[in-house]
Amino acid sequence: MATEKKSNPAGDGEHGQGYYLSMGISFGLLFGVAISVALDNWAFVGTGLAIGVALGVALDAASKDKKPKPQDPGDTSPDGGIPGGGGMPPGDGPKPGAGS
Repeated sequence: MATEKKSNPAGDGEHGQGYYLSMGISFGLLFGVAISVALDNWAFVGTGLAIGVALGVALDAASKDKKPKPQDPGDTSPDGGIPGGGGMPPGDGPKPGAGS
C-alpha cells in the first residue's frame, strides 16, 4: 500500500485556500467563549468571532504577499528598466580638460 502526499485545494503555498480564515474563526470563538465565561456575558462570543475573522483575513492577506513575484529575466539594462533610460543624455557627460 503506497502512501501519497495529498495536494492542497489551492495548489500553491503551504496551506490551502481559506486556511488562515478558518483558523482565525476557531481561535476567535475560543477567545470569545473565554471572555464570555469570565465576564458572564455571552454577547462577547460575537466579539471574539469578529476579532477572529479580522485576524484570519489579515493573516491570509499577509501570507499571499510573501509569495515571490516573477521577475523579467530579459531586462539586463543598467538603468533597471526605467522608462526613458534614467541615465544622462548623450553628450552631457564630463568633458575632458574642463573643470580646473
